[in-house]
Amino acid sequence: MKMFLSRFIVFCALAFGSLSANAAYLDGTTLTYQHHFDGTSFQYPIITSVVGPGIEFSPSYGWYVIDVSDTSLKLTMMADLQWNISYPFNGAVIEDLTDNAPSFLLTGVSVNGASVVNDFVSITDDAIRINIAGYKEYWFIGETITLSLFTEPAAVPEPESAGLVALALAALAFTRRRKVK
Repeated sequence: MKMFLSRFIVFCALAFGSLSANAAYLDGTTLTYQHHFDGTSFQYPIITSVVGPGIEFSPSYGWYVIDVSDTSLKLTMMADLQWNISYPFNGAVIEDLTDNAPSFLLTGVSVNGASVVNDFVSITDDAIRINIAGYKEYWFIGETITLSLFTEPAAVPEPESAGLVALALAALAFTRRRKVK
């Protein structure tokens, strides 16, 4: 019994240690940002940033900053503003133009820490659109919009995994065969 238990532990270590791992969700992904006023020909410049620690997007016009992490996107107002609500869309658009980021899935929206009904954020496979003026007209310094995101992690290819599983199975078969003799 003792021998079987030690072999079983070795088998489990080899088998489970060789399963594929997952990469970080958005860390290291290059995203772009642009402020849009739909219905006008005016466009603000596109800003590109790599997701990592700290604020990813700090537009020069200073209205707000955007911080992206693996599980959330946080837009924080940096000025007291009255937003023009006459446009069909007046807000931030964050995109993955390289198609390297995993698909976004919105799991929650909060404004200033309180969950809200989401009727001003839309998400596609490669873009997040936040219609700031679509939620409310007046915003103040420090107010935040937080999106809770779920992204499907990309599997990290590990070609040695199949070899380790085969080795573990061969070791188990060898020990069983040896015991039968």
